Amino acid sequence: MNNLKLKILPQEWIKAYNVLRILSNVSNYTSLKILSLTILVTSLEAVSLTLLMPLLELINNKELVISEDNNSLTNKIIAILNYISFPVSFTSLSILVAIIVFFRQCFSFGLSRKLAKIKADNNKVLRKKIFENTFLSSPNSIEALGTGSYVELMTNQTSIASSYLVYLIKYISVLLLFAFYISIAFFMSPIITIIAIFIAIFFLIFANIIINKIKMISKKNVKDLKYFAKYLSECFSSWKIIKLSNSYSYENNRNNIWVNQIAEQNFQVEFNLAKSNFIISILFMMLLILILNLGITISSIELSMLVMFSIMCLRLLPIILALVSIQTRITVSAESLYRLLKV
Repeated sequence: MNNLKLKILPQEWIKAYNVLRILSNVSNYTSLKILSLTILVTSLEAVSLTLLMPLLELINNKELVISEDNNSLTNKIIAILNYISFPVSFTSLSILVAIIVFFRQCFSFGLSRKLAKIKADNNKVLRKKIFENTFLSSPNSIEALGTGSYVELMTNQTSIASSYLVYLIKYISVLLLFAFYISIAFFMSPIITIIAIFIAIFFLIFANIIINKIKMISKKNVKDLKYFAKYLSECFSSWKIIKLSNSYSYENNRNNIWVNQIAEQNFQVEFNLAKSNFIISILFMMLLILILNLGITISSIELSMLVMFSIMCLRLLPIILALVSIQTRITVSAESLYRLLKV
């Protein structure tokens, strides 16, 4: 039953964020700035999508002005535009949408640049701290760590751990976009939106099951990489003994066991991601067809509203597919952070 619990922001992710703050220079103020910029970018996308509704009405009416008989969403948009004395015409709305999209892309570029800089800085700080703490520790601790494990920490684990905040922000961005789209859809058709929400909950439950499975594999993978790196280091440093004792076959068998085990773990992670993407894609397209049919037979909604629903569904499909991947990467990055903190 634990697999069926919907955890929007698991407690262990919050703990991993606190670990990141301990190990790097990321502050709550920096995270708040990044989060504010993320909200701004997502809001601009939602606004630009919402303004498509009156544009579609204009195209549907084949006129340059909007008639008084509109759906509730269009009426609310027109009321807001009239309140700020903005001219409601096809040309003016097109220009407004273009301006909003332009600024959205500018802020999105700034957000990507900021996240890339934070990731690079975190990577740098983590590697410096590993070096300092390793060589300032006791000889017994250095021996216990091992050359291979040390190199694997410096090259692989730091890179994975430094990406944690990037993936966490992407995850929050997806959740915000979901919230905005659901709000827009509810104004358009409450009945269809409620049906879509129940189906979305099923998506989340399914994704959570996949994430829990991948999480267990990732935890074992992090540990196995540690011991595999240590084994490789010991094996390489003892190459003369291996040759003199003619124990190549024995060491080769040990190496094959490690390689096959880690390869199988990597395959299982990618396979589960691919399986979830396949199933979600099929279910999502069925949902889109269901919405279109319900809109025509039950709600009798207008063509412009059906087009809007279709646009939102097609926009959400790659986001939903990316959601499982993002959650997986957050989990893997969290495991790397825990390992770095332990070392």
